[in-house]
Amino acid sequence: MIPTPVIWHFFAGPRRTGTYDGFPPWAWSSRTWENPQHRMELGMNSDQNGVMVTRIAFNSSSWQQLQVGDVIMAVDGQQVANDGTIPFLGGERIMFSYVLIANSPAMRPASTSSATASPRP
Repeated sequence: MIPTPVIWHFFAGPRRTGTYDGFPPWAWSSRTWENPQHRMELGMNSDQNGVMVTRIAFNSSSWQQLQVGDVIMAVDGQQVANDGTIPFLGGERIMFSYVLIANSPAMRPASTSSATASPRP
């Protein structure tokens, strides 16, 4: 299944700018925390979920906003699970990065997206 915003981006981009520029580059990497023992060793409570930031591209838009070791716990008010997914269409789940890309300025200039990060415990 191809999400509607991806199709929208494919057709709307050329109409807006005259060219198709693809999707914006990802400025940071993350790692899932599915192993409960690993989460415990890093100081997370059993009721905390999220993914850990492992790399940030130098001088990117995320450079001053995130730090390696931060935990992305929610995106647009949706809790990020330890496997990096968020709820989508009822019982379905998708990768949290989809929301960040779908709401990026390249996709929808008037829309914003927010992520909740916490410093590493």
